[in-house]
Amino acid sequence: MKKFIYIVLMMAILSCCKRETGGNREAFDETSGKTDISFVTEFLINKDELIIIGADRSDNKQKVFVFNKDNNNINIINPAIDDDSRIEAAAADSEGRLWLLQNSYLQDENTGLYDINSSSFIHCYNSAGDLIKSFQTDTLYSDAEYKKPSMAVSDNGDIYIQINNTVKILNNNGMKQKEISGIQGMEITGLVKITDGRIILKQNKKDTDPGGFILTEIKMDTYEFGDEWDIRFNGSEDFFIRSGGTEYELLLCSEKYVYGYDLKMKAYEVLIGFSDYSNDFSFMNMYKYIIGSDNNYYGLSYENNNFDNLNLVKFDKSSELDYLEEKKTVTLSALEISDSFSSVIREYNSQNHDYRIEIKTYRDYGDQESYINAATDFNLDIISGRIPDIVFITHSMPMQRYSDRGLFADLYEYMDNDPGFDRNDYNPNILSRLETDGHLYTMIDSYFIFTLMGKAKDLSDDIRDGWTWDEFNSFVSQKQISTPPVNDNYMSFSQKGFLQNILFINFHDFIDLNNGTCSFDNSGFNGLVKMAGSYPAEPVLGEADFINGNPLFMFAAMNSFNHYKLYERNFGEEAAFFPVPSADGTNRSSYAYNYRIAITKDAKEKEEAWEFVKYLLTDYQDTHYSITGDLMSGITDFPVRTSSLNKLAQKSMEQSDFSVGDGGDNINTDKESRKILDLIYSINDLRSYDYTVANIIYEEAGSYFTGQKTLDEVTKLIQNRVSLYVGEAYG
Repeated sequence: MKKFIYIVLMMAILSCCKRETGGNREAFDETSGKTDISFVTEFLINKDELIIIGADRSDNKQKVFVFNKDNNNINIINPAIDDDSRIEAAAADSEGRLWLLQNSYLQDENTGLYDINSSSFIHCYNSAGDLIKSFQTDTLYSDAEYKKPSMAVSDNGDIYIQINNTVKILNNNGMKQKEISGIQGMEITGLVKITDGRIILKQNKKDTDPGGFILTEIKMDTYEFGDEWDIRFNGSEDFFIRSGGTEYELLLCSEKYVYGYDLKMKAYEVLIGFSDYSNDFSFMNMYKYIIGSDNNYYGLSYENNNFDNLNLVKFDKSSELDYLEEKKTVTLSALEISDSFSSVIREYNSQNHDYRIEIKTYRDYGDQESYINAATDFNLDIISGRIPDIVFITHSMPMQRYSDRGLFADLYEYMDNDPGFDRNDYNPNILSRLETDGHLYTMIDSYFIFTLMGKAKDLSDDIRDGWTWDEFNSFVSQKQISTPPVNDNYMSFSQKGFLQNILFINFHDFIDLNNGTCSFDNSGFNGLVKMAGSYPAEPVLGEADFINGNPLFMFAAMNSFNHYKLYERNFGEEAAFFPVPSADGTNRSSYAYNYRIAITKDAKEKEEAWEFVKYLLTDYQDTHYSITGDLMSGITDFPVRTSSLNKLAQKSMEQSDFSVGDGGDNINTDKESRKILDLIYSINDLRSYDYTVANIIYEEAGSYFTGQKTLDEVTKLIQNRVSLYVGEAYG
């Protein structure tokens, strides 16, 4: 089952005042120079030079690359480090010398893993790239957990190294001067020397205020904490502090914006919005590598998610163009949003010069209470008339209630009125399952399939179209197997693992999310929990057992054509798709999805909202889906457009990135790809889910599995807890 990784993209608002800029937000035009560098460790300014520390693509060795501000590579320094060492941090001093922190690693002969050795070295190079000083330091790492260090060299020559939650201060000969710990309840997450020479420390309020942090000056004469700046952003954006230029001493860099921060005025200004730049660059993680010099700002980006072709990017400030204000805004609201979908929006915005999608989320990472609060805030906005143009709908939202109350527009009207859109090119089974009385209020752009796989020789005509759980159990008993009958890929199910899958299949038998009701205190649910209880507490089969043909059945979450090979190899012979059993004998194999999209009936930017949805359903279908389900080579899941799906089926017979067997057998045959297409078009069920409900069930069922409570006691507890939750969330 796929899990969301949620990220909050709401624009942060500082608690301090905002610098007035006449109502305009200044923009940047970007220019670029390609490099032959990968795996960047550090990026900094040294006088008039830009320093990048990373791996040289020609030999994969870590080097120091020196560029001028016109993006020309003018020097390369080869640090004298061995294969078990790495440059972890770097800093420039006021004389233009470059200081490097080297850490050594030891490889465990048994595990093959690397541990940080007690050996740390500091090397100093002059502006010509000559090594002028090198010394070994005392042990820098005292914590088991490793986090990338930060480094700065003060104007009086002291070396500041931030490692985990401490700052170690050395003189320029490596002698320890002081060690500073973070404030209690806080976590040190950054260290930087700003343009006026001060050393600034960033400490997150991880325990008391997850959205807040403190900037603290370290006094260079006493090594004590000095002035503080208490800052709070709404949301959970992660900020890196970087050195600014002439206009601002300090940059606060998040995934969405770069802010210039004035320490004296305690004021900020948005300098860069990453979602508004050309798609020639991938700005993923770029915020960690932004620096300022004079009135210009420089950054690093990769051309794609494979980290190919690192670019050195210059942002030139333009006083004549207000780039962001010039664009029309289309609002998209979501209780929470996945990282992959936010990337889709960034890419779409980068291609569009007339308007942009702006995201509003209502929920940070959190528990059930945070979800209910987020849903309440969303509903209040709707009631108050603050209606977005587009709604990103997750499984936890009562989409049917919104449709019934007229919140969403009929997407069929948009499709049929657009001469460039052919709705006949979309999976008819999925469209019919999404419809409400002939209207299409929500849409998905992709799906995966949840089904059952077994050996082809066991698939008889009498069970091909469906079977009950009683028929399934009878079939299993005839096989007289000693291992669990249904397994996961690579290992057998535990009690919880089987319950997770069986609950997903039968979710709608017990819960009506549209009306906010549930029914668990019945024999059908009890039978499934009993069945899960018959499984071992921990998996008993490993991958070697599977390859020997032990599994009788496997639950399969199919999200690519080549996944068939991964499952089939576990049976040791030809496999087939089986119907998933149910109480009434219907096949419970189903489509599953991660989100839906809707356009609101009262959207202010109807045409622009449709253009974005149309993009998801057309151009994006052909360019972003992979035959392998490999995140590095494409988006997982099957595209909902039939023509795009057929192209992937053809590709699966020509190429594959999966390593299956001994080499050439990992490309699908026509028969194998046809099996998957036949499966896709045979399904008539579309599954939704609620992870909060599922977690309640897992938690309570555990007491039955361990014998602490009876099955009746457990089902009553589940009924009470889920009833309360769905009543509040969906009722």
